[in-house]
Amino acid sequence: MRILISIVATVLFHLSINAQSYIQSQKIVPSDRGFVDFFGSGGAISGDYAIIGAYREDEDENGLNTLSSAGSAYIFERDTNGIWHEVQKIVASDRAKNAFFGWNVAIDSNIAVVGAFGDENDAFGGPKLGRAGSAYVYRRDINGVWQEIQKINAADREFSDDFAVRVEICGTTILVGAQREDENENAVSPLTDAGSAYIFEPNASGVWTQVQKIVASDRRAHDFFGTSISISEHNIIVGAYRQDYDSVGSVKLDDAGAAYIFAKDSSGLWMETAKVTAPDREEEDRFGSSVFVSGNYALVGAVSEDHDENGANFVLSAGSAYMFENNAFGEWVFMKKIVAPIRNTSDLFGASLWIEGETAVISALYSDEQSDSGVLIDAGAVYIYNRDDQNDWALSQKLNHSDIDADDQFGWKCILSGETIMITANEENDDVSGQNSIAEAGSAYFFQLDNSCLEPSVLNSDPSFESTSLSWESATNALGYTLRGTKLGLDSNSYTYINVSQPMLNVSGLEQASSYLWQVRSNCSETNSAYSQIDTFTTLEYLCSSPQNLSVTAITETSAQLNWDPVPSAVNYVIRGSANVYDKNNLVFVTTTNNFKSVGGLSAGTVYHWQVQAVCNNSPTPVSAFSSINVFATNALALKENGAGAMNVFPNPSSSDILIQATFMEGPVQLNIYDMLGQKLYQEEMNSTIVDKNLTLPSGSYLIELVSINIAHHKLVIIE
Repeated sequence: MRILISIVATVLFHLSINAQSYIQSQKIVPSDRGFVDFFGSGGAISGDYAIIGAYREDEDENGLNTLSSAGSAYIFERDTNGIWHEVQKIVASDRAKNAFFGWNVAIDSNIAVVGAFGDENDAFGGPKLGRAGSAYVYRRDINGVWQEIQKINAADREFSDDFAVRVEICGTTILVGAQREDENENAVSPLTDAGSAYIFEPNASGVWTQVQKIVASDRRAHDFFGTSISISEHNIIVGAYRQDYDSVGSVKLDDAGAAYIFAKDSSGLWMETAKVTAPDREEEDRFGSSVFVSGNYALVGAVSEDHDENGANFVLSAGSAYMFENNAFGEWVFMKKIVAPIRNTSDLFGASLWIEGETAVISALYSDEQSDSGVLIDAGAVYIYNRDDQNDWALSQKLNHSDIDADDQFGWKCILSGETIMITANEENDDVSGQNSIAEAGSAYFFQLDNSCLEPSVLNSDPSFESTSLSWESATNALGYTLRGTKLGLDSNSYTYINVSQPMLNVSGLEQASSYLWQVRSNCSETNSAYSQIDTFTTLEYLCSSPQNLSVTAITETSAQLNWDPVPSAVNYVIRGSANVYDKNNLVFVTTTNNFKSVGGLSAGTVYHWQVQAVCNNSPTPVSAFSSINVFATNALALKENGAGAMNVFPNPSSSDILIQATFMEGPVQLNIYDMLGQKLYQEEMNSTIVDKNLTLPSGSYLIELVSINIAHHKLVIIE
C-alpha cells in the first residue's frame, strides 16, 4: 500500500550536553603567603571544609621558626554565604627541614590527613631514615580547632620509601602510597622502587593502626606502585606509572604504566581484583600517573600519552585519560579514552582527575592558553565531562582562572565535591586581587555550579499535521516554564504564551504545512531565566491523493461492488463511469463516504469503465485527481431455456497463446478485444465455437468479448 501522507517538516535540534556550567566564585591564598611556598601542592574538600597543602612553606603556625621546606597546610571553612575563609594553619608537631609536609592532603568529615613524604623521623623516635615519609592525622574538636592526634608510619619503613607521597581517606580508612618502597606485603623480596600502599584503620581506642600492606600481584623493580591512589567505599585503585607489562603480563613496553584495583573480601582484606592498562598502550605513556575510583567507574590518567581518542594524530605528551566501568559481572572493562578537544605538546592532560556522580574533572597542567597579550605558556586548564543518556562521557565545559598567566600550572589538583570544584595552581604568583606578585606562592580557585535560573536547553519538536509535541531538558531550580511561539514571518506581537510545570507540551490547533518558531524560559523562585535559543518546525501536510488499487467484486448480471484503497484524509469520494466504451461526454457520477460502492441497474453482459476521485475538505488540496480507469463486465444473461452460456479463456494470465471456448452460441460469432480505456483493438467474425487464435498484444489487461445472436460473453484477460 502506498503512503499517502507527504512529510515536509523540518525540525531543528540544538545539540548540547545537559549540564549546568561552573563559574569561578572565589580565589584564595594563605594569610602568610611566601616565595616558592607552592600553596596548592595538595588539596581536598569535605563538606564546608577544605584543606590545602604548601609543601615548601617554611614557618610554623605562628609564622615563626623558619625551617626550609618543612611544609604546612591550611584549613578553610565555608560560611553560610558560600565564602571560604582561612580558619587555621597546621604544621607537624615535629616539623623538620625538607619534610615536605602538605605535598598531599586528604579530608573526610572531621578527620584530615597530611602527607610528608620527605620526613625522616618515625612516630616513636626511631632512627632517622631520609625520605622514609610520614603522615599526620588531625581531628576537629568541639571548638572547631583541628588538633594533631597521631603520626603514622609504615611498619617496615626504610630509606627513600616516599611513604605518604599520596594520602587518601574514606570514612575512617586511611590509604597511604609509598611509591619507592621495595618489599612485598610481607616485608621481604625487595625490588627497588617497586612501590606499595598501606591501609590504616582505627582500633577500639581510636588509634590508627596498619591493618594491611598491598602490592601489585606482578610487582617489578621501578614500577612506582603507589605514585597515585584513590579509595572509595568498595574499591581501591593504585597507579604504577612505570610498570611495563599489559594486564595479562605478556607484552612488555617500558614505562607504559598500569593501575591495580582492589576490593575488600568477606574477611575484610583488600584483594587485587583487576589490573587495567590502556588498550592503545605504548612505551613511556605513564598510564597510572593519576587515578580515581568512584562507584562503578575508574579513571586513569596517562600524562605522557601521545595520541587522540582514535589512536591517531601524534602529539608528544599531550596526555589522555581512560575510563573503566565495573560491569554486571564484576569485571573492570575499558569504556572510553578521553582527550582534550585541543591537544598540544606536553599539555599533560590527565595530570589530576576526579569523578563524582555523572561528572568527571580532568586537568591539562601545562596547557598553553590564549589571551589578549598572546599565548600563555603552561598556564593550565581544566575540562569537565558529563555522562549522558548513552553512557558516554562528553565534554561540557573548559575552565580557566580569572587572572590567568603563564606558568601558573592551573590544575595541579582538581577536587570535585557536590556543586563545588576546587582547582589549585601551586606556581601562581598573585594575591586574591591579582596583585602583589610573589613567585610560585601558589593559590587555589573555587568554582561553583551556577544555580541561577538557567535557560532550558536541548529543544526538540515532533510535529504532526495540526499539532506538535515539544520537549526540552529540565533546568535545575526551575519551578515551571513559559513557552512562547508564533508562525514564522510574524512579529513578536503575535506570540502565544503558555505556562507549564513539566519540560514538555503538546500543542494543537496548528495549521497544516506551516512553519512555527518557539522558545522556552525557566521560572524559578526569585527570578526567571532568559528565553532559550529558537527552535523551528513545520507541520505536516495532508495530500489528497488519488485512490489506488481499484477492484470489482460481487459481479452479477445487473450489479457489482466497486472497491479501492482508502485515502486517509478523504471525507467522501466521487465515482464516474460509462458503459461499453469510456465516453467522457456521457459519464454517470455517484458519491459515497466509504471506500466502496455497490451499484445496481446495470445491463447484463455489458462492459463498464469507471474511476474514482477523493475529496479532502481539510487538505490544502481538497480534491484529488481521478484514479486510473478500471474495466469490468457484468455477467451475460443466457437466452436459451436449458441454461446460461459459458466462456473460458485459458491460460489466464498468459504469456503466449490463449484458448477461448464458448458454449450455447448460435449463428456467426464476433470476437472483439478492448483495452482498458474501451478502445477496440481487434474484431473478427468466426463460425466455430472453439477458436485457437495467436494474438500479438503488449503486456496489459484486455477485455475479450464474444457476441452471437442469442448471447454475449465477456472475460478479462491479462497478457504478461
